Amino acid sequence: MVSLDDSGITTIKLADNAITNVKIASDAVTSAKILDGTIVVSDLGNDAVETTKIKNANVTTAKIADNAVTIAKLPTGATATTFLRGDGTWTNDSSNIVSTEIVLPTKINGQQLYAISGSFSANGTNAIVTITKPTGMTGYYSIVVYKDGKTFRNSILSFDTVAATNNVVTGYGPFTETYPAGTYNYVLEYFK
Repeated sequence: MVSLDDSGITTIKLADNAITNVKIASDAVTSAKILDGTIVVSDLGNDAVETTKIKNANVTTAKIADNAVTIAKLPTGATATTFLRGDGTWTNDSSNIVSTEIVLPTKINGQQLYAISGSFSANGTNAIVTITKPTGMTGYYSIVVYKDGKTFRNSILSFDTVAATNNVVTGYGPFTETYPAGTYNYVLEYFK
């Protein structure tokens, strides 16, 4: 309906529902013409929003449902006995201590703990045994000695960290321990 007001200005009035989507040119309605908050979830078709339409970093932890991320969505290598490190790799809590130095997943008062395994021979008459000092060792943390299924968990009563090959005295409390003659294995945990 077209009409003139008292000042002679033409007014055009449209009937309710007179404008349909076929009457609007492609790309004629811009986001600036849409009132904030007027488009709700029910206005969107299923699968209408694609990942390319989501702004980077807009999906935050608070927007992810509890337990929504499954193992299938994590990097490969996940098992029931591993955990994901901050660098995106999988690991487990076990350490395979061998005859070459390994870095343990433990620090004590900020100092990294290392471990190594080895063996020594005991003559059966002396509490002093000789083991090779790991390169860079500045102090020990613990030693476990074992042979033929028997474990001797002892403290080191004397360990010279300056010498390359050390005369080590083990025992418990104020008592030294003389090992029967033979070859023994040990695991040494130490600092550098």
